[in-house]
Amino acid sequence: MPTATIRGYFAALAAGNLTFWITSLIRVLIFGSHPGDEMGITGFLVVAVFVLVFSLMTTIVPFIGFLAVSRILGIRAWPYFVVCGIAMGLFVSGLLIGSRWTEWQMWVVNSDLWQHLSASGAIGGLVYWRVAGRNLDRGAPFQDA
Repeated sequence: MPTATIRGYFAALAAGNLTFWITSLIRVLIFGSHPGDEMGITGFLVVAVFVLVFSLMTTIVPFIGFLAVSRILGIRAWPYFVVCGIAMGLFVSGLLIGSRWTEWQMWVVNSDLWQHLSASGAIGGLVYWRVAGRNLDRGAPFQDA
């Protein structure tokens, strides 16, 4: 796997996580926190590390699959990577919802979760395309269009 692909994956992971935390913060600032959600900075850091590790574990296999499809079909367009990121966000949402992921009521109840994760995936997909996806199989790891 080329260095640009690995660099692009970690850049997308970082951008997705940053988007998740920023949209979550905006939601809390607008709507307020839920009762019992107050935690200190230490708790936040533990949760942030957990979310980063969880996102790494749950996105690596779909990433490899989507990357293989893009290489086989020669897809380098940014919409493909954005849609793949959204799909990964929905996949992770389904994992978090659990065994009741086929029930539409669970998607309604957890709408803020899958909306955050889908937006994070879209940003991550766009960042991956910017860093590595548009230059797949071209030899040069990064060049401006």
